[in-house]
Amino acid sequence: MIVVTGSSGGIGRAIALRLHSLGYDVVGISKTKNESETEYRTFTADVSNMIELQNIANQISDPENPVKAIINCAGV
Repeated sequence: MIVVTGSSGGIGRAIALRLHSLGYDVVGISKTKNESETEYRTFTADVSNMIELQNIANQISDPENPVKAIINCAGV
């Protein structure tokens, strides 16, 4: 699993889409809701808010498919 922040647009979205097209399990996190359709899981959260990030971590936690990389494209 690869987590991409800033996945609602720009470089973050391009990276998430490309990784997904290559067969990676992508989880996108963005501060604003992604209005366009995505083929990967997305969450809306402020990456500077640790409580929101912990909630997402609890939802995506999977011992069979651990997070292998985090790509930070969010503007903080």
